[in-house]
Amino acid sequence: MSDNAMKIADEMSAQMATIATLKAALIVAMEGLEPFAATATHDIGNDEEDSDMFHPMDTRYSQAPFICVGDLRRARSAIAQIDVALAKEGKC
Repeated sequence: MSDNAMKIADEMSAQMATIATLKAALIVAMEGLEPFAATATHDIGNDEEDSDMFHPMDTRYSQAPFICVGDLRRARSAIAQIDVALAKEGKC
């Protein structure tokens, strides 16, 4: 294999590793955002404004699970993992 072909193969390998890292971070981010999306889907009506403060409804009426401290921590961790993955690529 020529030097040029080896360089191209090395670059492709590095790009594939980057893609794998970013995919893993994206999966973690999606999991971290799931509780928020469920609440938005099931417990926010069409009459609320984006600037309104959200307060969970009474458990008799709430359809999505309550957002817990662990959900907030998972969301924060997901963002941190994406930041690390992008920083490795010089994107942040």
